[in-house]
Amino acid sequence: MQEEVSHVKKGDVWFTYACEKNGVANEVYFEIIDRYYPQGFLRAKNLNIQARKEAGFSCSELNFMAKKSIC
Repeated sequence: MQEEVSHVKKGDVWFTYACEKNGVANEVYFEIIDRYYPQGFLRAKNLNIQARKEAGFSCSELNFMAKKSIC
């Protein structure tokens, strides 16, 4: 599990960097992913909320991914 958290955290760091570099809020990319890849996010019941938080995901990102308030 710790290796997975570390792996996801690295991806989150690069995602945040790319958003900042392009001057775009990360929510914009989340909306694009959701629109063009509707199955791209895990279902709420399959999200490990605590592990995702440890990896750097915000509550707003997790809520968007789950399509409901989960944290």
